Amino acid sequence: MQEEANLRAQVEAFSGRRGEKPYLVLEEMLTRLLIKLDRIESDGRDDIRTARKNAVKAVNSTIDLLESRAAASASAQEPKQDQDQAMQYATTPDQTMQTDDTPQNCESVADEMQTETVQQTAAAQAADANAEIREMTLDSEVAC
Repeated sequence: MQEEANLRAQVEAFSGRRGEKPYLVLEEMLTRLLIKLDRIESDGRDDIRTARKNAVKAVNSTIDLLESRAAASASAQEPKQDQDQAMQYATTPDQTMQTDDTPQNCESVADEMQTETVQQTAAAQAADANAEIREMTLDSEVAC
């Protein structure tokens, strides 16, 4: 299968994360190839059935390779992000000695958490209200 071999070469050269455009394109092309293979009729011929089965295994292997390369790329980038965050939140010795700022920081964090909780609750209530409206609409459309 030339098409699978070309896609495998692209996957082997891939160095991105899941959800990025190159990943999504490769995943889509491999899925389409699986669909093409599913459309092949063996008409009872064992040679065709075996060839199709081997091709499906090869495509699934390429999909697994793509997923593992994306996961490896993501895990390689995570330590750098953690390190960047640590540097961002690092404090100097002078800042750690100032106890006057600590209550304000705790209060501001608590305020942010409370605001976020209120926003999440409001969003959940809005979703519930929308579900009730949809349910009422569907009930009213029942033919008599």
